[in-house]
Amino acid sequence: MERLLIRRPWDMHVHFRQGEVLDGLVRETARYCAGALVMPNTSPPILTYEDALEYEFRIKNVANRAGYQHFKPLMALKLAQNTSEQTIWRAASSINSIVKAVKLYPRGVTTNTSDGVSAPLEKNLQKVYAAMQEVGMVLSIHCEDPNADVFAAEEQYLPVVGLLTHLFPDLRIVLEHVSTRAAVEFVQQSGPNVAATITAHHMRFNRNHLLKDGLRPHLYCKPILKTENDRQAVHAAAVSGNPTFFLGSDSAPHPKNAKETSCCAAGVFTAPILIPLLAESFEDARMLDRLEGFASIYGPQFYGIVPRQSAALLTLVRETEQIPHPRSSEAAVLPLAGESLRWRIQY
Repeated sequence: MERLLIRRPWDMHVHFRQGEVLDGLVRETARYCAGALVMPNTSPPILTYEDALEYEFRIKNVANRAGYQHFKPLMALKLAQNTSEQTIWRAASSINSIVKAVKLYPRGVTTNTSDGVSAPLEKNLQKVYAAMQEVGMVLSIHCEDPNADVFAAEEQYLPVVGLLTHLFPDLRIVLEHVSTRAAVEFVQQSGPNVAATITAHHMRFNRNHLLKDGLRPHLYCKPILKTENDRQAVHAAAVSGNPTFFLGSDSAPHPKNAKETSCCAAGVFTAPILIPLLAESFEDARMLDRLEGFASIYGPQFYGIVPRQSAALLTLVRETEQIPHPRSSEAAVLPLAGESLRWRIQY
């Protein structure tokens, strides 16, 4: 196969940041995606419907000015320990219903989460989950215990998720960026209300790529890359055709000088090469025909959005293209910079 046409992807876990970098990051995703679920752990954070509405306006303004009027940002609120059910009702009652999820970050688990949740099963938050269950809003979870060993953190937070599924059986839950066999199996053994996003880097890399023969800081992320056994499980889930596993890139850019330092920031920046990177992984598994489902259909469907059969198509061509190095110390570094990919998007 020399050419592949798929419906435009939906990235169900993307970081656009705030401030000056917003323009470039929105353009980088909007040029090939139909839409994206935008993460709320910004500075300042997205805590209310009004925050989300203002953030969505700025994102759409950038996309429209760049000529990407097709791009639809979906918004998430950041769950705080004092979030109330009124916040959920307010977001759900809006005419355009732009808020599709509430994101649970355990306190201190990743970037900008010092105001995260320390007691996820507290009574006032149970009222929030009940309201979300009633209105059909998704609970998106960064599934890691911030107090656990970094390589065991995801597995050790699964009991919390298990309790939530027991207490709120109709609540739709997404485990974000699953990185372990244990998390994959948890989703597989749960009902259809539990799903997971998968990143291109957790499909492709394991902790040896990060740590063996020298530390590669541009592959450092949270959740951290795991064993080859875990990577294989994540990869198999992504290419399986199971609609409870779908694309969430967690593309998280940091400037070169923030990654190549004594204490580097967590995040892998894949947005500019995301779809060619995925195409290689699916082709290696001889499952290229399942890329469209994973990248373009299953995610929006779980969030209640049905991609049109007539939606605009994205064309991938088999043509070697080198991954560029950053132009300055302020630019983000792509994984595999200097190496080549077998596929590229034809614009």
